Amino acid sequence: MIHIGMIIRSHVCFLAMIGYVFSLSSCGIFDVFKRKQELSKPTEVTVRARSEQLQIRWQPPDDKGQSDITDYELELNGSGVWTSIREYPPYNLDNLNNLETYMIKIRAVNEEGHGLASDAIFAEPSNEERTFRSTTQKCRSRGRGSESNPIIVCHYDDLKHLVRFANRDNTLTRLHIEVAAHIDGTQSREEGNDLCLPEDASDPEICKGWKPLPKLVESTIRGDGHTIFGLYARSSEKSANLGLFSEISKHSLIKNLHMNNPDFVAKGSSSNVGAFAGQVSVMTKFDQTSVKGGHLVGNVAGGMVGLLDSSYIRNSFVYSAIDGHSSEQKLTIKGALAGGIAGWLKAASVIHSAASKASVEKNTHPDAASDTLAIGGIAGLVDGGSKVRYTLSYSGGTAGSIRGSSDVSHHLRGPSSCVSSVTTTEKTPTDETSTDAGSTDDSSPNDNEKETDNATPGFICSHGRLEPRTCVHQCGDNSKLELKFANISIVTY
Repeated sequence: MIHIGMIIRSHVCFLAMIGYVFSLSSCGIFDVFKRKQELSKPTEVTVRARSEQLQIRWQPPDDKGQSDITDYELELNGSGVWTSIREYPPYNLDNLNNLETYMIKIRAVNEEGHGLASDAIFAEPSNEERTFRSTTQKCRSRGRGSESNPIIVCHYDDLKHLVRFANRDNTLTRLHIEVAAHIDGTQSREEGNDLCLPEDASDPEICKGWKPLPKLVESTIRGDGHTIFGLYARSSEKSANLGLFSEISKHSLIKNLHMNNPDFVAKGSSSNVGAFAGQVSVMTKFDQTSVKGGHLVGNVAGGMVGLLDSSYIRNSFVYSAIDGHSSEQKLTIKGALAGGIAGWLKAASVIHSAASKASVEKNTHPDAASDTLAIGGIAGLVDGGSKVRYTLSYSGGTAGSIRGSSDVSHHLRGPSSCVSSVTTTEKTPTDETSTDAGSTDDSSPNDNEKETDNATPGFICSHGRLEPRTCVHQCGDNSKLELKFANISIVTY
């Protein structure tokens, strides 16, 4: 005969297996069943911004799990690194850069592990005190891609859904896109992709992360100073182009858009990797763009783009930073052809008025298509009549290798001994002088820099982005060309 106690115990075991807990009333009969609690998000999270400081406040999660909360952890700028803050609110982040955007998340920890992360808050230290919440950004996704009705990108899903505008040949053609808010891309770490060889399909650490958007052609992307944080991708395809986009081509323009902590690793022997695109070609222009922190690895790897073919990058920079927090946001770039801005320049490409403070290292593949090893602070290999002018590198030489009629000149290695004045600026200028995508101007990218060909080298003025509160210039007495954007001044004389 089956004892009634055995039946009760068997039901208890079953319920425990599916995540339920129980309590017994005084009469010994089950009277409460409920779902096992997860440690939920911290609540009422706010960030108060002051000059060079962000103060974070929050309340404990509504669902505290099965044990007491023992700690809280902080993730900064989508780095994927969670740091114990070992105290209850408020928590201060100090020595930050005014007018620079920081993405903040926190989560609770107990004996069972960590809980869910809070929604991202994007906050900017400034002289004017202000409080930020996850709902501070106001943005409405809309648009069809025409110049009069551009696609407005507000969220991570909006980025992913740009693929809906692709043509039958899987290209995004003649589109006008505006990134109208800062974007949290860290959920890409939890997604799968198909960028791997068949034998790697069962490896969740390889077939994982962001799938680059299709090739962008004759299109314009304007970021209005906004940043995409924490995109993550892995690929083992032999010829993968890994970045925000796989390729960008044909008179496209990327302007005033920034990437923070992109983490892209391609294991293929012919791969191209860059934060914005693996490959860029045919008179495409980058203007006022930047990459801060991250990890970029491929056969040809650059902070902004892997391969730059007959295209132009100006007024742009990549950098590592320590932002008043124990987690250093280091930008590491590795490849057989690797550079702070681009891994390989070819076909009369140009990098002009740019700076790099990244760690650039060799990363050879046993089956690599290139037999050249070229590692440079700005560019790995400069080939085919390309030019690198008016640049600053904190990572060794400007270029790893120079071929043919290519020109690498008017550059400095920081910190420079040529110093005569220190100034700063907090203005973000307008950008009326840029050329839009779709232009019919077929001249070489080199033609755009004639006004400064005979200038004496300049330097960088920054609010801590390259060197804390350093502005070094006046290395000559000729007329000055000063290019300002996003709290950075690139000054040439």
